[in-house]
Amino acid sequence: MVDSIQLFTEMMPDYVSILDSNLVAKDQKAIASEAHKIKGAAGSVGLKRIQSVAQQAQSPELPAWWENIHDWVDEIKNNYLNDIRMLLNWVDKDFDS
Repeated sequence: MVDSIQLFTEMMPDYVSILDSNLVAKDQKAIASEAHKIKGAAGSVGLKRIQSVAQQAQSPELPAWWENIHDWVDEIKNNYLNDIRMLLNWVDKDFDS
């Protein structure tokens, strides 16, 4: 589990950078594709909040998607590191028990 979290931690800066670039380019298909990768990666380590927000970001068919996508990307960027810290604390406590 810790290895998966480490891999997620290493990959997220690249995912976020690509997501930002696609957002600037207003490339809806590429935004959805990168959000899909983030959703899968977050789900694989149990980060439900990031997974849920990425689910919305990967779904351009949602009403007002363009109006919300910047907020969703910001939410991912602003929360993933804290969510990883919380997950690692939980894993450490679980192993210490």
